[in-house]
Amino acid sequence: MDESPDKGDIQSVFFTLNKYNDDLLTKTEYDSGGDIFKWSEGDAVGIVSPEGSQLKFPIRPAYYGQSSARFDGRGFALKANTEYSSYYPFIPDFELDPTVIPITYAGQSMDGDNSLDRLGLFAYTVAKGSAPSAGILDFSFQNIGSPHRYRLPVLAGDYERLTLCIQDEEYILNGTIDLYAESDSELITIHPVTMSEEINLDLSGTSMASDGQLRCWMMVPPVNLEGDIIKMKLTAADGTCFLASIQGRDCPANSRRVFNALTSVWPSENEIASEGGSVQIKLIRSSSSDAVTLSTDSAWLTQTSSSTEGMVTTYTFSVAENTGAERIGSVSFTETSTGLVNTVTVKQGKAGTIIGIGGWVIDNHSGTAN
Repeated sequence: MDESPDKGDIQSVFFTLNKYNDDLLTKTEYDSGGDIFKWSEGDAVGIVSPEGSQLKFPIRPAYYGQSSARFDGRGFALKANTEYSSYYPFIPDFELDPTVIPITYAGQSMDGDNSLDRLGLFAYTVAKGSAPSAGILDFSFQNIGSPHRYRLPVLAGDYERLTLCIQDEEYILNGTIDLYAESDSELITIHPVTMSEEINLDLSGTSMASDGQLRCWMMVPPVNLEGDIIKMKLTAADGTCFLASIQGRDCPANSRRVFNALTSVWPSENEIASEGGSVQIKLIRSSSSDAVTLSTDSAWLTQTSSSTEGMVTTYTFSVAENTGAERIGSVSFTETSTGLVNTVTVKQGKAGTIIGIGGWVIDNHSGTAN
């Protein structure tokens, strides 16, 4: 009895990860010396066809640390005359509709400065397979998102979240992809479900032992930010925030982007009681050559002094007594080389208020704290 495989069956299946454009980045594990992607423990890809439910292909340990993986296709009953598509990461739902594969860029996190360990969870890839007469099904994956690194100068401390915000465009926060799309460009097109003006990166175990450059990695859906300004807000463990700005760029699918802020300011908001006093704002530079011009929009808010230590300049502002309603002023720091502006808010309570413990504004009709 002839037990040789059916000539119409697919006998070998290959999965190959590809680089992002520009200088490279990681998927699940990154070899910075070879600029290649690698499979890691726990990785699994899905294969779908119009004729049935999806199949799960767990990457075997023999291929951990490699950018390609090979399977014996005969055990999966794949047919050479059927068109297959593949995607990563695998979704464990065998009734999943291949025309609306869900993807999300919400819930991203980073553990430690410049860490890439969790980026692969959002490194969505898709591929269509071709089945030559030799019985080989070959999937060469296309990358959907755009891996970004954001660097901004900060003070020593612990950090909890980085928020990116744009005013003239929106990010795709949640969407779907169609594995049956006919063209390669349509295959990597995200169909929006939820749009947002901001996208967040939660920071766990992310600390800076000294003043320096914090580097944050996140995956961003394809978006053209050319001509836009990206505002960055970095939230520290005590709830205060740093502000920084960068010029936007076109961020198409399969493209790596690196953004470096020249300066940041802290804290983003200041509150002071009606009797006035002084507030301090710190400007942190990435280098000694990063110059700024400073301006205020209120006569009751004036600069009195400044001092510089290393890359940090501390500005002190005098706040006049307020005899009327609550008022809000601002201090703007404009980078002379880029024209980018970071604006700090100063809020002063109405007449007869003080600032209590934790920054609470308290009515003080008697002139003393209750």
